[in-house]
Amino acid sequence: SDCQESPSKHYIVFPYINTLSEKINKLLHSYNIIPAWKSGNTIKQFFTKTKSKIQTDKLSNIIYKINCQDFHSCYVGQTSQYLKEKLYQHQYDCKTKKDDNSTALLRHRIDKHNFDFQNVTVLDKEKKNNTNEIF
Repeated sequence: SDCQESPSKHYIVFPYINTLSEKINKLLHSYNIIPAWKSGNTIKQFFTKTKSKIQTDKLSNIIYKINCQDFHSCYVGQTSQYLKEKLYQHQYDCKTKKDDNSTALLRHRIDKHNFDFQNVTVLDKEKKNNTNEIF
């Protein structure tokens, strides 16, 4: 039979450099190397994240989650205050209101749950100061 094995082609990625890339392209094709050209950094890539990210503890009007360190459970809360202030209140309440079960967090605390106040997760940020409760 007249079957000829075609040489295998290899693909490789290079950054695109004006005029040089065209010359390299011709050379590589002669060795069955197929280049894929990618553009370098653009000005847009440098300036897309110019807005400062707000620190988590400075967020307000949020729904947050505090994991329990001892059990596979968590406390989910909602606050219009800065998260830092709300966490301080929770920590203060846990230290001073040992037998108080007025909030879900304190009820968990009475059951010997210890909360990870250092790794709080923000679940959602509300656009307005609305509550999720229906009366």
